Amino acid sequence: MIEKAEWAEVLDACVAPPEGATLGGGPQATTEEAGYLAEVRVQQLLNELVALKASHAEAVATAIAEREARLAERDEHFRQMHALLRQAADAIVTLDNDAVIRSANDAAERMFGRSEKELAGKSLDEVIEYEVGASHSDILKLLERMVSNHSPVEVVIRNADGRMLPAEMAVSRVLVDEESLYFGSFRDVSERKMLEAKVRQAQKMESIGQLAAGIAHEINTPVQYIGDNTSFVLDAVRDMEGIVQACLELQSAAESGKCREDLIAALIQRIRAADLEYLFQEIPKALQETLDGVKRVAHIVLAMKEFAHPGGAAKQAVDLNRAVQNAVTVARNEWKYVADVVLDLDASAPKVTCFPDDMNQVILNLIVNAAHAIAEKVGPNSESRGTIAISTRRCGEWFELRVADTGTGIPEAIRSRIFDPFFTTKPVGKGTGQGLAIVHAVVVQKHGGTIHVESEVGRGSEFIVRIPCRDSSQENMANAS
Repeated sequence: MIEKAEWAEVLDACVAPPEGATLGGGPQATTEEAGYLAEVRVQQLLNELVALKASHAEAVATAIAEREARLAERDEHFRQMHALLRQAADAIVTLDNDAVIRSANDAAERMFGRSEKELAGKSLDEVIEYEVGASHSDILKLLERMVSNHSPVEVVIRNADGRMLPAEMAVSRVLVDEESLYFGSFRDVSERKMLEAKVRQAQKMESIGQLAAGIAHEINTPVQYIGDNTSFVLDAVRDMEGIVQACLELQSAAESGKCREDLIAALIQRIRAADLEYLFQEIPKALQETLDGVKRVAHIVLAMKEFAHPGGAAKQAVDLNRAVQNAVTVARNEWKYVADVVLDLDASAPKVTCFPDDMNQVILNLIVNAAHAIAEKVGPNSESRGTIAISTRRCGEWFELRVADTGTGIPEAIRSRIFDPFFTTKPVGKGTGQGLAIVHAVVVQKHGGTIHVESEVGRGSEFIVRIPCRDSSQENMANAS
């Protein structure tokens, strides 16, 4: 819409002819001519204005149509994405900056046991458990840490029906309608947990299977002298049976008043033949050795039972000093021909909250590894022996286990690779490369501990394992109670 002031400028421009121009052949244009030119010029401008308006309207209409098409395309994309997310196999929720749930897909409804309407408005710490007793601020810090390092964590989902479901949670940031939200996905890892437990048990059974021949030999030795001593005592009883019989005959004769010399002579002869003095000395020794053998067998069987027993899915308070003693017993046939084992166990060290079967495997693998290193150094049929020194102690809030050997040592060039899966320096068929890899995974990943090795080629190696004495979740539970 052209304002009046603008029309005045247009008329002035129309009335005033161009410089040097004349109207009607004279230096001055008549009033009629000026008016006519003004009308023509105004009409031209009006035509241009109409054309401009039409062009502008067309451009606006085109822009609006394009924008509406983009919005429709975006809406369709959002509808498709929403449908995909709704049907995703993983549970997915969106959270605001205070970790309050905004939306949830179908899988989340099934996993949490609540409808999307019931989940909306709940804080994340109301439906998951990261650490027992973790506060709301702890959850917020966890979310930010996960966004930063892009690594998932394991949590426990508190289902509406009271079930506790292990899950793996991953979190990222997304922008929705210019609002930054957390995008959280949850994956049920129950089956994986059960499979891992079965794999751990299978690995343990494999280790026991590899040691079975040695364990059988360890049991066979005391069983042999139990059998020998039992046979000796049985023969001695048979010898004494004749003496007892002669005594009974002499007693019967004495009671009837017919004590004959031949009966007395027969008794004396049997006593001399049996060598009672020798029997009285040796029978107690034989019985004591038999009891020692029984205790030795019982000790081996108990160590095997404790070592092989599944520890369950939860961490437990474990006496790792006893675990060391059991592992030394179970692996005895691996080290007794090449080394002496020296134990320096801290009796004041507390029980450690850990997975017992996993830590049994760690200790056994380190002992067997030390025995093999010494055997490689001393060689077959050698009279020289090495030493395996095992010590434990408490270091503040940490439990420390050291396993040192006087073996070959580890070259510096491969020292950084010894914990890699399937890495081994042994000949084909002699090693799987899994022993130290399992040790590292159990200590570092499952228990939040550390492991490192100090080694010198030709002098030996020392593995130093440190794990927390108490699980942080257990401490939070104690504080909460």
